[in-house]
Amino acid sequence: MITQNKGEWSELYVFLKLLGDGVLYAADADLNKIEDLYYPLIEILRKENEQIKHYVKDSPNIEVKDDTGNIILKLPMLEFETKAKILLDAIKKSDSTFAVPEIEDFMNIIKCTKVKADSLDKSDISLVLHDCKTLREELFGFSIKSRLGSASTLLNPGKTTNFIYEIAGALSEEQINEVNKTDTRAKLRDRLLKIKDCGCKLNFVDMENEIFKN
Repeated sequence: MITQNKGEWSELYVFLKLLGDGVLYAADADLNKIEDLYYPLIEILRKENEQIKHYVKDSPNIEVKDDTGNIILKLPMLEFETKAKILLDAIKKSDSTFAVPEIEDFMNIIKCTKVKADSLDKSDISLVLHDCKTLREELFGFSIKSRLGSASTLLNPGKTTNFIYEIAGALSEEQINEVNKTDTRAKLRDRLLKIKDCGCKLNFVDMENEIFKN
């Protein structure tokens, strides 16, 4: 049985929802859907285990093709729409990690072995869309950030995202050792609190990575 968290299931929800709708809607600055501004969906490319499957819209159906163009199966778009609603309800009602057996059964039918597809580039989902203004079909990659669970991490910590601060105030050798020996579960926060309790404060100096700083 497949168990995933809200964010991971949300990626599959977007996949099913797009195939059910057959279009990708634009949104305003507050993420409200703009009903009369959308891009017709041509296909979704999904990579799993080094193989790419093509979920092609042939309204009112979705054709699943292998990378040589052979049709593996064909299902009504309504099936994808229905399963998307079921998955959305499950995501809203559940906490932590959870399974959705009905969706897992449908995944097997549509030859989808993973909730989260392998990335074609750095995107969570890859779509071929039709631009009604240019009359061209182009491949677009999108990241998926779900608001159905906890807030998404927008900045991942690492050497390239380090902020450099200096301690303003006097610390004795004994106080420094006491701060550095703090090894609680939230040791960074607790070390900063100890520094504050010693009458010191932090002043911003610079950023470690020049490119990130720019």
